[in-house]
Amino acid sequence: MAYATGVAADHRDLLVRFRAFVTGHPSLVAAGQAWQELRWVEQATTQELILKAPGLSGTDEIYAGLYSQETAASDLYQWQALGYTGYLSGANFTGQPGVSSAHYLSLWNSPMTYWLVANGRRAILAVKVSSRYMLMHLGFLTPYATPAQFPYPFFVSGTDSYYFGGRRWSEVSTIWNCQMRNLAGVWATPSRYPAGQTYKHSPGDIYPLTSLVLYDATAIYGEIDGLYHVSGFGNAAENLITVGGVNHLVLQDVASTGIGNYVALRLQ
Repeated sequence: MAYATGVAADHRDLLVRFRAFVTGHPSLVAAGQAWQELRWVEQATTQELILKAPGLSGTDEIYAGLYSQETAASDLYQWQALGYTGYLSGANFTGQPGVSSAHYLSLWNSPMTYWLVANGRRAILAVKVSSRYMLMHLGFLTPYATPAQFPYPFFVSGTDSYYFGGRRWSEVSTIWNCQMRNLAGVWATPSRYPAGQTYKHSPGDIYPLTSLVLYDATAIYGEIDGLYHVSGFGNAAENLITVGGVNHLVLQDVASTGIGNYVALRLQ
């Protein structure tokens, strides 16, 4: 797995850095888990990136797309994140095979601190926009099933589902806007457990990390790799929790700071 943090100059620079990270980070390259760039198009106000991830074994084909767009007059700067089941060179960004609904990451045109982790199955990006923390997931979850039972467990999430032009970064309220391609091959919105649960830390000020499990009325599908629920009691965004020698970054739910509104991202 690979990890990086830094400060991007703006929303466009952030996508350039994301692109370089998933396709060329030395740890991903050495493990045979670097993502393949299928399309990269830069225009004056847009950027389009389509990728194929190889999985952990190098034999999977996991397709995803990111599209950066802006309306400077309205202070609107967003990424659109999509999951696909394939790629057609002649199709446009939203016309790829098995496309999900659109999910947006609301950003701005100023410097942003970011934290980015990835392996051959998924990438998770956390971004600080002013005092808000945005989060994006792109790729496979860890399923509670065999590949034959659940061959394409794609999970895509952002901070918003509004169409472009609908919401500025300061209006976003929650990180939980997502879809998962379920056992029937349908894009659906799962619930997660134990998100929102309110509890204190353990004796000795120890903060247990709890797997975020995705489910609906039909099935319990699996968990998000590297992202955990953590208590917000006496906690704060950007704290570090060390488990097994690995740091985990505490993040609040955009602007929400209730006890049940925190997650921890494994920085590995």
